[in-house]
Amino acid sequence: MLVIAQKFILRFVLIGLQLLLCSQTVVASEQLVSADNGHFKIVSLDSRSARVINELSQLIIEQVQPYLNLQQPKFWPRIRVALRPQQHVDFEGDYCIKVASAGLVTLDLKWDQGLPLTTACAALTDAYLQCYTLRNFGPSALEQMSRWPARSLAIAAYLKLRPAESVTLKRRLESDPRITLAQMFEPSENPLIHQAVDWESYALLVWLRQREVSMASLRNLIESGLRGTDLPAQLLSQFPELEDSEQSSGWSLERQNIEIANFEWCEAMSVSETWLQQMASFQQLKQAGFEFHNLRDLWRHRHEPVLQQMLKARIAILKLRVSKVNPAYFNTARSLGVLFEALLSECAQFSFVHALSDYLTTSEDAKLLQRRVIQAME
Repeated sequence: MLVIAQKFILRFVLIGLQLLLCSQTVVASEQLVSADNGHFKIVSLDSRSARVINELSQLIIEQVQPYLNLQQPKFWPRIRVALRPQQHVDFEGDYCIKVASAGLVTLDLKWDQGLPLTTACAALTDAYLQCYTLRNFGPSALEQMSRWPARSLAIAAYLKLRPAESVTLKRRLESDPRITLAQMFEPSENPLIHQAVDWESYALLVWLRQREVSMASLRNLIESGLRGTDLPAQLLSQFPELEDSEQSSGWSLERQNIEIANFEWCEAMSVSETWLQQMASFQQLKQAGFEFHNLRDLWRHRHEPVLQQMLKARIAILKLRVSKVNPAYFNTARSLGVLFEALLSECAQFSFVHALSDYLTTSEDAKLLQRRVIQAME
């Protein structure tokens, strides 16, 4: 059940990606398309996949950046992300990050239906942190870089997109840990251990936050790990309670004190309103030379390939993100998806008009409710 926060609501756009996080488009040619957000440049064989990963990567950035010292951001070359179908994969595992001699970071992502959301978050987070480490601490730091920052922040991003998965963390905290404090900071080739380490790494981040460690201290801790500092020793010096004794593991005892909330946040009404306005904007059609004034004009352009690709991408994003839309705008999001599906389904024009009318009505109803709520709270 969604709980509307009265004071604090998560600001940034939340989007999910699970089994739908894959290229389901049949590609007739090998023509590449790209999407660019200033930090990542995504290259794919279909625009829908590129757009979805482009939006996901922006949200990863918003999740990671608060944990980094970015008072004076340096210019970074864009991280190139290649979404590779199976026939174009020449590496082991789900993704591969390469750092060229010129300092360019490349992420090759295996793009198929088996790619889970956790892997996509891990790959993008890892690539971003490697680029940050390279630019701020030099190439030598990459060899000593701790795995804990990427592991913990990737799971943090995943839970922002899939908050119900907090249940998974709860279950892990209720069981005996199979992971020691030292293992959180080491690489692992065992998939089962690797998955457990990721969740334990995030649990440590939650523990630190619940100890009311300041954000500045957390940033310094994260950056110490990126520089290759001995993080276990640094943690033990700051938090002696994590030290193992002859009778028990310090981390095993402390992790039992972590509290996981039983509710999940939803967006503020203003955030959902702005996002849905963006989803319903098709100014790109006008920029591409099509005559477009309002949503009614979508009907005349419904067979244009560029519009069909946009509609498919936006339907996928709507389905994956709707769980975090403010309840006041849930019907608006749903009706917008129905409108897009109607344009792709070869429906009669009266069905399109009905779907458009429903979207406009629910949108106005939501805005009216938002104004009344704001007035009541003033």
